[in-house]
Amino acid sequence: MTDHLPAPAPSAWRCAFIGDESLAAQCAEIARQHGLTVAVIATNNAQVRAYALDAGIACIDSESDLATTLAEHEFDVLLSVANLRVLSDSVLALAPININFHDGPLPGYAGLNVTSHAILGGETTHAITWHIMTSDVDGGEIITTEPMPILADDTSFSLNARCYEAGVQSFGRVAAQLAAGLVQTTPQPSGEHRMFGKFARPAAILDPTAPAAATDRLRRALSLGVRYRNTLGALRIVLDDAVYVVEKTSVLAATPGAAAGSIVSIDDAGVRIATGDGDLLLIEVSTPTGAFTCVREMVTSRGLGVGDAFPRPESGLVAAFASPAGPTTYEWAAEDAHHHLLCDRCGHTEEVELHSLGVLAREVEEGHGFAPDIRHLAIHGECAACRTGEATR
Repeated sequence: MTDHLPAPAPSAWRCAFIGDESLAAQCAEIARQHGLTVAVIATNNAQVRAYALDAGIACIDSESDLATTLAEHEFDVLLSVANLRVLSDSVLALAPININFHDGPLPGYAGLNVTSHAILGGETTHAITWHIMTSDVDGGEIITTEPMPILADDTSFSLNARCYEAGVQSFGRVAAQLAAGLVQTTPQPSGEHRMFGKFARPAAILDPTAPAAATDRLRRALSLGVRYRNTLGALRIVLDDAVYVVEKTSVLAATPGAAAGSIVSIDDAGVRIATGDGDLLLIEVSTPTGAFTCVREMVTSRGLGVGDAFPRPESGLVAAFASPAGPTTYEWAAEDAHHHLLCDRCGHTEEVELHSLGVLAREVEEGHGFAPDIRHLAIHGECAACRTGEATR
């Protein structure tokens, strides 16, 4: 166990908060209830700004040059709460102690969108983590955690909501340590440090032969509700030249004797498809613009009926590449050829177009008789921010 204590220790630690969701305001209020001074809040959220104004707390724009704007205020601990931006070492140098709220268990689910990745991974338990921020992204020692189950019908939206509730519930323990003038931490548990970057996202297309439970899990993992901007993507159905978004599904018992991928019923409940393991009931679909469409009409208008094979996605419709976090990431193969620079340290992914790779492809083909597909090549290494010490969360 490690003790963290400013030098010299103030009688009441002064806190600075960075965060763009209401959780930042809730935690700031809890800090004040524990006798702590909230010196400044950096946010671009109107609700958080209104809280700061009502409470008489200085408020700055979280999109500003934080190394400069935060330096105008005196504080002893910097708390990153519902803040997705990368904080530089120059920002962290402003306080003796820096604390981050992370919406997943560490070290296994570091980075972004980890509630979605936990559901995708078939996890049955989850946790939020309050930890020390260091130059090792999401790698600092742990102050406290709050575990929770992942329910059978959880979506990323519902799990995110419970993570925020757990953040509020557990922050009292963090505030109590700060009020006592001593923060105690423990090393992260042993295990692989998996970093999920912002480009670790599936371009998922419904495969009617895939196990029903896996498809339903994928749909739930990509369901973020209407409040949050969805940058991960959605489970899609591609029929001819039309695309539909799968909004609601259910897993049912397998229909005896039905071939995988075949339609076994079309009725008021939806379209039921036999899969490789169990049946999948398509209940609600929408267009990419959000207009709900009758799922039965989606099928019958194309002349499909009971006993017919539900169309499978065409081969080559998506391309795959492995991310530093482990799971394979998919994207539309129809996009123009481009490449991915994957940072093995922080998980950052950058899409680039490298024309000189054509020379490499010719060398491989001429020297080995092998024709490589380099349209979506992933190159692993260390990003510029990590090399200069500027990548920190």
